[in-house]
Amino acid sequence: MSNPGFNPILTGRENIYNKGAVLGFSKKEIDAKQDAIVDFTEIKEFIDMPVQKYSSGMMERMEGRNVC
Repeated sequence: MSNPGFNPILTGRENIYNKGAVLGFSKKEIDAKQDAIVDFTEIKEFIDMPVQKYSSGMMERMEGRNVC
């Protein structure tokens, strides 16, 4: 599974920070939003696992809901 928007060796949480930085958000802004983003993805128990281990459904949640 390959997605140009995510680094597969990073965790979901780390990818949220990377994507937020690319979109121009500061770390402080991402810190303030990351709990809501994690809740919205509905994969909270897996967010600290490398994305390469995610199922296709989990990736869809991250892709479709990983908005800062």
